[in-house]
Amino acid sequence: MISNILEGSGFNSTEAQDIFLLEMKALKYFQFEGVLPECLELENIERNENEIHYYWKSNSDIAECPDCHKVSQRERKDYKRKSIQDIASEGFAVYHDIASKRWYCDNPECRTRIFVERFYEYIEEKQRKTIRFIKRCMNIALTCGGLGAERELRAEGSAICDDTILRYVKTAGAEATKSNLTRDDVRILSVDDFNTRKGDSSSGCTVFIDQETHKVLIIVKGTTKEVAQCIIEKFPSAEFLSRDRSCSLSAAGDVFGKIQVADRFHLIQNIHKAVEDSLMTEMPSNIFIREGDGWVNIKQESDTSDIFTVPEEDLEKRIKLAGLTANKAEKYRNTLKMLELSDRGQRSADIAKALGISLEAVRVLRRSAASTIREVQDKIAHRIDKYPENSKGQGKPPADGIRKTLGPNPGPAHKSIVEPYREIVVEMWNSGKSHHQIHPIIVEKGFTGCGAAVYQYICKLENEDPCVLTRKMKQKKPDSFDKQEAKDLQDLSLEKVTRNSVYKSILKEGKSARIKDGQSEDESISGSVSVNQKEAIIVSEKEAPSIKPMKSKKPAMAKYSPLDPEILDLMYGKDEVQTEDEVQSESKEDDGTVKKTRFMKK
Repeated sequence: MISNILEGSGFNSTEAQDIFLLEMKALKYFQFEGVLPECLELENIERNENEIHYYWKSNSDIAECPDCHKVSQRERKDYKRKSIQDIASEGFAVYHDIASKRWYCDNPECRTRIFVERFYEYIEEKQRKTIRFIKRCMNIALTCGGLGAERELRAEGSAICDDTILRYVKTAGAEATKSNLTRDDVRILSVDDFNTRKGDSSSGCTVFIDQETHKVLIIVKGTTKEVAQCIIEKFPSAEFLSRDRSCSLSAAGDVFGKIQVADRFHLIQNIHKAVEDSLMTEMPSNIFIREGDGWVNIKQESDTSDIFTVPEEDLEKRIKLAGLTANKAEKYRNTLKMLELSDRGQRSADIAKALGISLEAVRVLRRSAASTIREVQDKIAHRIDKYPENSKGQGKPPADGIRKTLGPNPGPAHKSIVEPYREIVVEMWNSGKSHHQIHPIIVEKGFTGCGAAVYQYICKLENEDPCVLTRKMKQKKPDSFDKQEAKDLQDLSLEKVTRNSVYKSILKEGKSARIKDGQSEDESISGSVSVNQKEAIIVSEKEAPSIKPMKSKKPAMAKYSPLDPEILDLMYGKDEVQTEDEVQSESKEDDGTVKKTRFMKK
């Protein structure tokens, strides 16, 4: 005790007691001012390994009866102690051991004769925590959940579990819901439905929000007209009902004569759907944009649409200059023909029949049309950069190839390691055999060289004595690429644009136009539009089927909920009333004798 320490320091008992009382008053003023009632006096402090206990005693002169609220001045001269937990301090759990006075109630009509004084502003009745500590628990729980709040508070030194924290949150939520249902200042009631489990309509719930304050009023189970009616009835002051396209919400609003409002989100959604439907019917999924002078535009008298094609002569010239293989050339022809038939309005099945290919092949051509035309153009451009000026008909002479094979200074043929097998090599080469076929034959005769030596030997013989070899070596045909002709080709390009890209561009242009007119981006997206129900809903309500209602049976944990039974009936629906026959049958089921008989039969 502090007074004992002071006495041991040289102070007498009176001085030590005075200093101790002054210390207690100073501690109460600086540390607990506004936290605990003024009528409490700090008597002592104790601290152990994990906790700090502050001992308080009441010195009040009057007290109010908790039942009849009459002020009493007759105290009973005894106390009731209660330990209250407060916010932790410096890693220690803080407890206030409060000795509250007992009082007599002077009201003869009151059923309470003796009561204990309450401190409602600081400590709730039947609670073991201060109000500020409970608020701190809820604030942390709303940020990081029950388990996270428990970890945070235990790290500070408080002793509390997550179940207690969540109970505080639920109790506060129940009080807020009860208060919301008694409000008479709600002017715009916003309603929407959602599923607690995504894609499961049986888990549908309806949420009611005050549109002006954007605060949730209540969330009820079910999405039917009856469920909405029960809640709308609680807000007679609401003039407007903001809702989506649900038929059940529309019918509930008609019952009470509310002015129905379509929120801007669903109006914009309706407009988007109308634009998308128009694009689906009027525009193909892929749009091909042609650029360059290589396209020939054919005007039709019967139709205002343009048809773009490439002349046959120009087509073959491009295939030749690009050096396409037979398969790639066929693909190039089919691609251009497919584009022409598409411009004429033919479907993919008709195009496949006209080209003599499968429907899937037409789809492949359509997907790769832009890349196919770009690839041909790139090949021609690459060959223009590769070949020198005036390279028409120029090819590499055979001698250049031989010199590259033999090297800059080839030796004579008679010094080659193949010379001993000259007759076999010449005979087989003239009969049409290749050096790959000659090599294994002379290996069997004792040759130890490689196949390249055989090929070089043949090249030397053809260079030194051409008369010996009656079969000439194949030379690469001269390239017929005409660079000037390739440069004179007109540009030909194709760009594929999807229908979704066009739709996004339309939205982007519309957004830019709104911003230019002076309307901010936030104003163009958020908010709601108050219009008449018949004028607001663009898409018919018949297109929006209502969600199937859930069963009105309350969950098993509802009996532990801090909500009032009336609010629980609103949120989950009233339980079905059982008939007398059903009650009697259930009582027979619960009878011990019957259960025992059934058990014995099994």
